[in-house]
Amino acid sequence: MQSAHQLHYTIVRFSLLLNFIMLFTCNQLWINTKSLPIFPLINNKWLTPDYLEMPILIIYGILHLLAFIKPKKIFIGFIIFLYIIMVLNDQNRLVTYHYQVMIILLLFLFNSTTTIFKGLFIGIYFWGGIHKFNPCFYSYFSNLHMFGLPYFFKSVVAIGIPLTETLLALGLIFKLTKKYAFIGLVTMHVFILILVFFLFKSYNIIPWNIINCFILFHLFWENQNISFSLEKSKKGITTLILATTILVGPLLNKANLWDEHLAFKMYTYDVNQFYYEVSDKVKTSLPMEIQEYYRKDQNGKTFFYLYDWFLSINRVPMYSEERNIIHIENYLKNFLPFGTVFNEELTLKNYRYCK
Repeated sequence: MQSAHQLHYTIVRFSLLLNFIMLFTCNQLWINTKSLPIFPLINNKWLTPDYLEMPILIIYGILHLLAFIKPKKIFIGFIIFLYIIMVLNDQNRLVTYHYQVMIILLLFLFNSTTTIFKGLFIGIYFWGGIHKFNPCFYSYFSNLHMFGLPYFFKSVVAIGIPLTETLLALGLIFKLTKKYAFIGLVTMHVFILILVFFLFKSYNIIPWNIINCFILFHLFWENQNISFSLEKSKKGITTLILATTILVGPLLNKANLWDEHLAFKMYTYDVNQFYYEVSDKVKTSLPMEIQEYYRKDQNGKTFFYLYDWFLSINRVPMYSEERNIIHIENYLKNFLPFGTVFNEELTLKNYRYCK
């Protein structure tokens, strides 16, 4: 059995490994100078110069290797600092798995107890389940072409996934049930991996699913008897981080006061799915990387999902908050013929999976 100190090093190392792998599987995500609009968090004026982009990324990667070998707080602090800079440059980097890693690093930086780390993962899975109790998730899964299974079975799966995930998260709280909950969550991750290979083809989420299984093992299976004492943690800061991450944030999202990705809603299908209807006048003017994702609706109108466009380049979903649409419009205007009225030739709409 590991000591609490060793356990925290183990969790941090797994998290750093996840982040490092994702630097390569989503390599375009970290580059500003690409054929894709970026979403600065403050405004277009606050951006690091292009010539600093690659040095920052190289230092960021080296720090991951150094911190993996020896998880010193100075390395962890600089990783968080550089990540904040890169997110200020482009909010698309604030993906759920990177957000999870940075919260873990912050908790480590502030001497959090094992209980706090456990609370983070209980909260992640709890809200991941709660957010799936929505008609969009049910509609998507019950209408999915899934191995030729009948509609009734798919409906049961659509209801069972959020119910199971929520109950398993709660099962991690109690000593009598945490091992069973661990087995259930690992089974859920395996199920997700099967769906990834056969249906979704979003291979970039494979490391997240695998590494989370290892973290869960060390937190909830191997270390059953680690003390729940808070004596050695900086209570105020760690409690604030935890409460904001898994309690306040996801609740505020219900009132549209907290971003969807930060509320662990990314794969609930109850998120913004922005798309543009494209007129015949301008559809050949847009870049080929967009044209390859053109679709036709029932009325023969051409449209394309922003999700498809961003995923094809960044390998992660677009950070789909309404405030970022202005960056996309400014980018697309550069390709339209002179005198074109944007909102007449390119019409923004929001699609939900609910039927």
